Amino acid sequence: MLAHDCALVAQSVPTRYATSRSARHDNAIVANVGRLIAFVDRVLARWLAAAAPASGTRVPLLDLHGLGVQDAIAATTRFLTDAHAHDVAEVRIVYGKGRHSPGGRGVLREVVPRWLADEGRTWVESAVPETDAYGEDAVMRVRLKRR
Repeated sequence: MLAHDCALVAQSVPTRYATSRSARHDNAIVANVGRLIAFVDRVLARWLAAAAPASGTRVPLLDLHGLGVQDAIAATTRFLTDAHAHDVAEVRIVYGKGRHSPGGRGVLREVVPRWLADEGRTWVESAVPETDAYGEDAVMRVRLKRR
């Protein structure tokens, strides 16, 4: 709920109750809650702005969702070749968790990290899985070798 919404709630209190002591007290509480929510919104906006990466430092991303193994390997090869040719230091490769795959574990989740370690070593200096809040990986952060 935003502060604007709280102000609307405060305005919607019927006027026949405005003269009673409890209604004035309720209106004051709603107004204070509105100010508190506005303050929290401002603080969260500042935190989010501070945590957001700078616009010039975006890491290139390859999303492999929906691709088969051969197509995913071909796309990864092209992506790493282009990134290496343009002196990109780091990229991210999203292969997903495979929840919609037979068995509940994706084939790309197994194949892509292994391919990066073996055949991808031409371009790859290091590849580290990024884990989510549940400790599951679906993305590799790949540091590329310098030319």
